Parts: sequence; structure tokens; C-alpha cells
Amino acid sequence: MQYNNNMDDIELGARMHQLKLNIHKHHGIIFTDLSKIYSNLMSITADLSKEAVECRRLHRPTSKYTALHTEFQVVLEFAEQQVTFASLLA
Repeated sequence: MQYNNNMDDIELGARMHQLKLNIHKHHGIIFTDLSKIYSNLMSITADLSKEAVECRRLHRPTSKYTALHTEFQVVLEFAEQQVTFASLLA
């Protein structure tokens, strides 16, 4: 895994943007719950960004970066599934 793969970052950024747009289509408790998941994703993104600095310094991906990247992808997929379920319930 490369820590500076710009295409991967662009794709993940686009997915995050689409997720945010889809979350804002909902109201009430569904919106609140989905917003909490999105907030968690933003926190992971901040940690990932900080760890990417360390990766650039070392010229290789760290194990922490790899773990954060995997966690981010898992939570993003989960959030997308929850938005789909919420859309079906509405």
C-alpha cells in the first residue's frame, strides 16, 4: 500500500462527499445517527492525515497508517450501507 496514492485519496474523498450529501437527505433520528458515523469518519481522516506526515518522513507506510486506512475503509463501507438502509426505510 502506498501512503501517497492520490487517485485513491480522490476516490475516497468523492465517496465521503457523496455520503455527506446522502446523509443530509434524511431527518430526525436517522440523520443524527448517520451524522455520528460521519463524524467518526472525519476523526479517522484527521488521524490518517497526521500519520501520513510520519509516512512521508520515513518514506514508507507505517503499520499505524495501514491500520487506520483499513479502519477508514471499513467504516466508510459501513456508513454507505447504513445510508442505503435508511433510504429504504424512508
